[in-house]
Amino acid sequence: MTGQHARSLEAILQDRLRLAQDIAAANREHLRLVQIARGLEVLALKEDRDGEATAALGAEQETSHRALDDSLETLNRLDAMLAGLDDELARAMKGQIR
Repeated sequence: MTGQHARSLEAILQDRLRLAQDIAAANREHLRLVQIARGLEVLALKEDRDGEATAALGAEQETSHRALDDSLETLNRLDAMLAGLDDELARAMKGQIR
């Protein structure tokens, strides 16, 4: 690693802890969005059964689905960042053992 300064194990672990907290918050938000989406699905089923379909509910469902997609993208991005930190941690630990 010429020209690069390896980060300390402590710095990597601190970043990993912060990222784990971010993932927990993103998971909470994703679960909240899933609950909303499922509630809207129940309302849509009721409207279909009663023959009262409304455009407003369809728009809400579309917004809900977009929010879920965005949330999933966020979770995937955070997971990739965590994998990167885990790789960095493994390299740093390997360097400590030598």
